[in-house]
Amino acid sequence: MKDKYIAARNAYAYPPVGLCATADQIDIHDWKTSFSEHRFDTTLQLDQYHTDCLLSDSNELVLTGIYSVMYWGYITSGAKSVTRCTWISIGNSKNPSNSISYIGRDTAVDIVRKSLQSLNKENYGDALLVIRQLPHVGVSFGTKFLAFMSPEYVGVLDDKITKHLSTGSFSGVS
Repeated sequence: MKDKYIAARNAYAYPPVGLCATADQIDIHDWKTSFSEHRFDTTLQLDQYHTDCLLSDSNELVLTGIYSVMYWGYITSGAKSVTRCTWISIGNSKNPSNSISYIGRDTAVDIVRKSLQSLNKENYGDALLVIRQLPHVGVSFGTKFLAFMSPEYVGVLDDKITKHLSTGSFSGVS
């Protein structure tokens, strides 16, 4: 069983692709005009880019980080990365109010900064609760954001890991 998990982990690779701003101010109603896809040379460069954006004093860079993390997280799912960025911008047909255009760009940036405050106090549960206030961010994506904001202390709990934790299938792994 342990070998199976190790093999799955070793095969778990995301391409080093994110979004870079092409405009001075991000248009959240038409996000595609504000960003272009960028392929980084390494995943470490991408990770550092996300960290720098999310920890920036610039609201535009924090917003860039939000979009880039969401885009990157769905890049292996084809068009879903574009769909999810559209959802965080303007919502979807089921819930248009679950969007940055509804909560406001400043609120979205404040959520990231409040989450960072909790991380800095080592209140990881609080940080996760706060970051999940971003549109369309659950546990998996919440921990992705936190891992970029505090890579020394936070790891990603994706859907596969969460599923195995809830079933106890990690209990025999040593």
